[in-house]
Amino acid sequence: MDNGFVLPEYGNSNLSVIKGIASGRKGIVGAGEKTIFLVVDGLGYNLVEDMLNGPNASLVNQAHMEKISTLFPSTTVPILNSLESGLTPAEHGLIGWDVYYKEFGVVITPYRDSIAFSRRASLSQEGMASVLAKPTILEKAAHKGSISIVYPDDIKNIRTIENSRNVSYHTSADLMVKLKKIVEKGDEWFVYAYYPSIDHLEHKNGYSSESVKQGVLSLFRDLNQILASHLKKSGYNLVITSDHGQIEAKKKIIIKSGDEIMRYISMPPWGDSRVMCLSALPGKEDSLTGFFERKYGNDALLVESDSLIHSGIFGKRAVSDRLRHRFGTHMILMKDNGIIKYQYPLEKPRKFDNRGFHSGMSELEMKIPLLVYQ
Repeated sequence: MDNGFVLPEYGNSNLSVIKGIASGRKGIVGAGEKTIFLVVDGLGYNLVEDMLNGPNASLVNQAHMEKISTLFPSTTVPILNSLESGLTPAEHGLIGWDVYYKEFGVVITPYRDSIAFSRRASLSQEGMASVLAKPTILEKAAHKGSISIVYPDDIKNIRTIENSRNVSYHTSADLMVKLKKIVEKGDEWFVYAYYPSIDHLEHKNGYSSESVKQGVLSLFRDLNQILASHLKKSGYNLVITSDHGQIEAKKKIIIKSGDEIMRYISMPPWGDSRVMCLSALPGKEDSLTGFFERKYGNDALLVESDSLIHSGIFGKRAVSDRLRHRFGTHMILMKDNGIIKYQYPLEKPRKFDNRGFHSGMSELEMKIPLLVYQ
């Protein structure tokens, strides 16, 4: 906390909200109501707060709004897997965009490689079960009645579970049209929807850009013009939250295969832009720590993974033996607005030229909105 880190609050988070809806607990959302749960990727609390303080406040002031916490690491893979399964990152072990799978001997990107990897390794559903967390919350919701799962049409690995209907869309307006048709029909008691475009705009342009501002305004204009008036008369609540916010990178650390740090670790790093996992060579732990302090100490913290696990920031104070390797021996936590990347020795090296990043513990990344339209 001396470094400006904001700790996750699991009892007041996007995970606690969706678990409450699925279990029917009374609360802000309302028990027993038909609910649309919309995850807007990258929608930090700051983006909605800016709307409230400007001429477009009417787009959101009809909703009940709170500031809540996301989980850690604040990045899409762990958060969506938690929201769909009910498990914390400590329980499902998916803690970054890139994840180390010791059982397969590879580092893979679950949302990019999961289906292809399973097919290539002839692992079928068994392989998928090892790559992504089981969608327990969605399965429980489907046991209570018909549900819909709504994803953009360019994302192919939509969850498919019994008693659910997959719905795809193209744009924010199309998303709202599809949701309006669902509420008008009224068959589904629970709708799980995902909208990634704000996050994409932030990565490319930065959260403070005009492009992001207009993207957020467009989404909420479409919501108000197309969907909002149909909610109350159809008996639906609309719950909007996010998986994380973003920062704009001010400093970038690029680790290459020939750098000195590679002398102290057993394999290339993995994880995400602001949280990176390392596997120290046996007997090299102190050397790794000393080198890191000298080289990167002004910009990042190197912490033993056991200490972070025991602190509870991943949602539990222990990790199963089956998943423990995914956390490495040490983790790099970036301070301020810095990012860290590993440059694989490719024929065409990556440029890492995005402006927006996330996965750290700054307030911009950790604090997200909860908007409830009833």
